[in-house]
Amino acid sequence: MTPPRGRESDTDLRVLAHEALGDPQGRPILFLHGLFSRGRDLAPLAEAVTAGDSQARILLPDLLGHGASPPLPDNAVLATVAGALVAWLDALGVTERVAVVAHSMGGRVALRARELAPERFGPLAFIDTPAGNLQQRRSTLAPFIKALLSAPAAADTQAELLAPFEDIMISAGLLRWISAQTAQGAEGKWSWTFNREAMAAYRWNTMGEDLWSVVAQLGEGELTIVAPQRSAYVRAEDRERYAELGFPVAVEPKGTHDMYKALAPDKLALIRTAVGQPTR
Repeated sequence: MTPPRGRESDTDLRVLAHEALGDPQGRPILFLHGLFSRGRDLAPLAEAVTAGDSQARILLPDLLGHGASPPLPDNAVLATVAGALVAWLDALGVTERVAVVAHSMGGRVALRARELAPERFGPLAFIDTPAGNLQQRRSTLAPFIKALLSAPAAADTQAELLAPFEDIMISAGLLRWISAQTAQGAEGKWSWTFNREAMAAYRWNTMGEDLWSVVAQLGEGELTIVAPQRSAYVRAEDRERYAELGFPVAVEPKGTHDMYKALAPDKLALIRTAVGQPTR
């Protein structure tokens, strides 16, 4: 019988906000969320990947600038966030190698972390994570970023603060995220709880980072990619390049960018195998 999963205390671990499930002494598996998300969003995926493994230790951090973690500094790049991730693992006492399951931008952070500390990260399993420079590609997030930067700094109501987002197509998850970044002050005014300009700059700067050289340094069996057939991020040419470098790419015909929320059984099995979990 699998023992119930518990939560580790993070009282003295203030580098990054996080949740940790499973066996505190078990083999750590790190789950990294994408842009405009947080660690707990990957909890259902983590439970599915580690199901039946009573010795797994699930680590779900809020990356720098996200969730309850410290805000992004000005001019942040992937190495900024990856460096904070390494420091957090040090504070947590996790000095051994950790397997990583990551979604979207989380995978790009994982690649930069792997470059910073090659002995600490791997194997890697990515869900819709591109490795190349994305600045020249049309982004579905562009209208969201424009609305984010055009919103007032403060307003009498939350609705007024969020008004610029009413005229754009936005997912329910993204709407929840942006709503959670607002707060009402002592004087009754609503304002933002994060640096919008720093977040927008981080997105743009990191989109321009090319990580193919890091991917090329990975060994056999160290990277597995799962992506939707019609991905705006991992396009056909990206899948071909991953494959040319020797890494398996599994395509989900009807998948979306948020396919991590309900992975097809064969894709879930592939990720479980990639990070050393027993097959079922």
